[in-house]
Order: sequence, then structure tokens, then C-alpha cells
Amino acid sequence: MVESVGGVVEKEVIDEMGVGEIQKKYHEFMKKYEIGEAIKLVWSFIQRLDEYVEENKVYKLIKENQEDAKKRLGNLLGSVEIIAELIQPFLPETAEKMSLALKNPSERVHLFPRIE
Repeated sequence: MVESVGGVVEKEVIDEMGVGEIQKKYHEFMKKYEIGEAIKLVWSFIQRLDEYVEENKVYKLIKENQEDAKKRLGNLLGSVEIIAELIQPFLPETAEKMSLALKNPSERVHLFPRIE
């Protein structure tokens, strides 16, 4: 998708999804070793991002309003970067792959390769 808007998108997290509060609660859970609660919080954030994509129809915006699409993609990229940080203790290899994919968007990275 990033290639569709010229390949350059500034990562920026707009706190309309409550990212700051999620990070704060996540760290509180981790300090208290409430790992299950921390993971639930990450999954709820992922679900919010999915809703954000559907509500904002980023995939359609690319054709209709590239500037708005760039902003929304930047928000998504910044949010995915935060998710990579949050899942690092639980899925370190996946978190590393996510970080690499964000740093090198032209390379295809398979987070969960097919098992044959």
C-alpha cells in the first residue's frame, strides 16, 4: 500500500486510538507480572487497528485522496511499530521481523511462514 502513495510515509501515531493509555496499562500489567492481561491489551489494540482500517477505508483512500491516505498509513505504520515493541517479550522473532519489515518496506517478510 505504501508504494501506492509514492513509497514515502511518515510514521506518526495519532492518539485517537488511545495508544498512550494502552502503553501505560501494558507496562503496569508487565510490572505486576500480569502477562495474560498485557497480551489481552495488545490484542485489543490490534483489533482497534483493524477497525481503523475498515472505518477509514485506507485501501480506497489511496485512489481518492493520497494526502489523507499518507497520514492514515503513517498512523498505521507507527501503530504497528508499537505493536512490535509490545509483543517483543512474547514473540521475539515475530517482533524482530515486523521491525525489519518496517525498516525495509521493499522487502517481503513472512511473519508466519506456511508449514508444509
